[in-house]
Amino acid sequence: MITMRLVAGALCVRYFPQRLIAACFTLSLLGLLVTCGRARHVAEGLWAPVPASDAKPHSHAAASDLGLFPDTEIQQMPSDDTTLASLVLLAPAQGLNPQFSSDVSIYRSGIPHKAVSVGLQATPRHPAATLAVNGKTAISGSAISVPLAKGTALAAVEIVVTAPSGREGRTLILIFYSTYIKASNADSSDQFGSSVAVSGNTLVVGAPLEDSGATGVNGVQSSNSKGDSGAAYVFSRAAGVWTQQAYLKAFSSGVGVGLPPVFSDNNKDLFGASVAISGNTLVVGAPGDAASSFQSPVGNGAAYVFERGASGWMKQAYLKSAGPSTQKQSIEFGRSVAISANTIVVGAPREKSQATSLNSSQKQTSAGPVGAAYVFVRKQNAWTEQAHLRAADTTEAGNGYCSLSSSCDFFGGSVAISGDTVIVGMPGEASATIGINGDASENTLPRSGAAYVYERQQGNWVQQAYLKASDPTKDGRFGGGVAIDGDTIAVAARVRYSLAANNSSGAKQGHALAYIFSRIKGQWAQTARLDVQYPFTPLFSWPQVAIFGNRLILGVEEDSSGAIGIDGDENDSSSLWSGAAHVFERQGDQWKKISYLKPTYNSRMSKFGASVAISGETFVVGAPREGLNASGVNASPSDDTLFSSGAVYVFD
Repeated sequence: MITMRLVAGALCVRYFPQRLIAACFTLSLLGLLVTCGRARHVAEGLWAPVPASDAKPHSHAAASDLGLFPDTEIQQMPSDDTTLASLVLLAPAQGLNPQFSSDVSIYRSGIPHKAVSVGLQATPRHPAATLAVNGKTAISGSAISVPLAKGTALAAVEIVVTAPSGREGRTLILIFYSTYIKASNADSSDQFGSSVAVSGNTLVVGAPLEDSGATGVNGVQSSNSKGDSGAAYVFSRAAGVWTQQAYLKAFSSGVGVGLPPVFSDNNKDLFGASVAISGNTLVVGAPGDAASSFQSPVGNGAAYVFERGASGWMKQAYLKSAGPSTQKQSIEFGRSVAISANTIVVGAPREKSQATSLNSSQKQTSAGPVGAAYVFVRKQNAWTEQAHLRAADTTEAGNGYCSLSSSCDFFGGSVAISGDTVIVGMPGEASATIGINGDASENTLPRSGAAYVYERQQGNWVQQAYLKASDPTKDGRFGGGVAIDGDTIAVAARVRYSLAANNSSGAKQGHALAYIFSRIKGQWAQTARLDVQYPFTPLFSWPQVAIFGNRLILGVEEDSSGAIGIDGDENDSSSLWSGAAHVFERQGDQWKKISYLKPTYNSRMSKFGASVAISGETFVVGAPREGLNASGVNASPSDDTLFSSGAVYVFD
C-alpha cells in the first residue's frame, strides 16, 4: 500500500559545511521527516546515533541532481581513504541512480513494496578501512541484508566508511518502493509503456512501435524485420517480484498501412497500441492491422485475444470490424480496448457513419470520421459481435484525418467496461452543454468532449447517459480517458492555457481533471471534480485515468516536475514533460489526494503518465518516451541512448 505516514524518529543527514553542523532544522523530503543537527535514533534500529561533533564534510556530487539541498554547497572530502571502491545493490532492488562513482554520496533506487530487506555489497577503497551499514558493522565485499522499515514512502540506507585515521565518509541510498520494468528486447522508438493493464498479479504492457518479425506467443525477439509491427509483454508477480511471462505478437507477420502521420511515423500495425486484461484473458489492439475483413484499400485495424491456460498463453480470437466497405482510410479499429469477463469492447474512432442508433447499418458513410465502438461476447470460447455503438449526434464529424487540432468527434477514442455497463469517450465532440443528458446537437465549443454510457439489458444495449463536464472548455478533451468500476465512472479532461499568457505571469499553466460520476438508483450524477495543476500548458495530449474500488490514478504525461519517487515537489519545472501520476482515495463521500508519483529515473520527455492502470493496491504507470538503456525488470540503466524505448513503473 502506498502510504504517506512519516517515518518514526528522524533521518539524520550529515552533508553540510561546518558552519551548518550545529544548526538544528527540519527538511521535508518526499514525505519523510529529515532532521539535521543532533543525531537521534530512528525507529526499528535503522540508524545509529552519531555525536554531532563527529560529523565530517563529504562530497555532494549527486545532491544537486536530486534537488535535495539546492541552497547548500558541500565541501569536497579531504582524502580518498573514506570513499567506496564499489557499491552494488542486489535483486530485486533496482540499480543505483546515478551509476556508482566514488565521488557520489547520494543515490536513489527502487524496490518492490513488499520487500522486507535490501541486499548490497560495498567495498571501501582503503584496505584497512572499516564498514558499517545502518549502524551495524559489515564485512567489506560481502553480501549484506539490510532490514527495511515498513509503512513509509521510502527507505534509507546509510553506509559509513571509517579510515584508519578515524575519519569517516558517508554514503546515502534513498530507496523508493516501486518496480522498474523495461522490455526484454528494449530498443529505440519502441515506446514500451504506451498502454498498460493490470489484473491481480498479471501485468500487460504494449509497445506499438516494436519491430520484431515474430508472430504469436514467445517468438524470436531479436529481429527487427517488421518495422513498427508492435508487441505486448506479459508479466506475473510472485512473492512481490515481477517476472516476464510472455511475449506476444500479432498472429501473422503482416505490416499495416494507412494510418496518418499524426498517429504513426511509419504507418504500421501498432499491435499493442491498447491492451486490456480480465483474469486469464487479455486483448491487444492493433489499429493499423493490414488484414481486412472486407474490401478496403487500407488496413482497418484488429483486436487479438489471448487466453492463459495450464501451458501458458495461447491465441484465442482475431476480432475485426464489419464496418463501411467504401471507407478509404483506416477506421482505427483497436485504438482502444476494454474487457470484463466474457465481454470485450473495441473502439474504432475514425469510422465514418451517419447512423446514430445502435446496431443500425454500418455502411452509411459520412463526410468525416465520427467513430464507433464494437461489443463482442464469448460463448464456449467463441467470440461474436453483439453490438455496434454510435454517438447520438454526428453533426460535427470533421472531414480530415482526425488530427489533434481537427474537429473529428473521435467517438471510441477511449472505452471502458464493468459488468453490463460500457462507457465510450468522445474527446473531439463540440457541444457546449453542461452536465448529464443535455443537448448533444449543440456544437459551439470545439473539442470540449463528451462520453456516452450504455447498459446491457437482457442482451440488448441501450444508451443510459450522455456525459459532459460541469464546466466544459474549448480543447478540454473530456473523454480522452475513461474508466469505470461498478457504479463509479471517471472521465479525464484538461484545461489548456495559452503559452504567452502564462509564460509572462509565471503562473501554473495546465490543469488535469477527473470528473467522477456515480450511479444512484439507476441514475448517473456528477459527484466530484478532481483537479491537479502543473507547469506548462498541455499541447499534444490529454490525461489518462483508471479506477478500482475507492482508488483512482490520474496520469499527466506533460507534467514537468524534476521530482523523483513519491510525493516530491510538484511545483518544480526542471524536467520538461517528464510526466507524473496522482493517486486519489475516496474517503466517505469525499475524494482525497494521497500520493504524487514520479519515476525513479526522472528524465525529460519521458511522458510518464501517458498510460495508467490499477488493480487493488497496485498502481501501474507507463513512460513510453523514456530513453534509458536497460532491459528486463529492475535493471540498472547504463546510459540514455535508447530514445523512446519506453519503461513502466509499478507501485504496490
